[in-house]
Amino acid sequence: MLRHQVLNPEWFHSVKQAKEAINTWLNE
Repeated sequence: MLRHQVLNPEWFHSVKQAKEAINTWLNE
């Protein structure tokens, strides 16, 4: 299941944005 999602650029981009948002929130 995750293997198919990893191949999805849109899903990967969403995860990247989510991680950046979490990092920003933790740093504040």
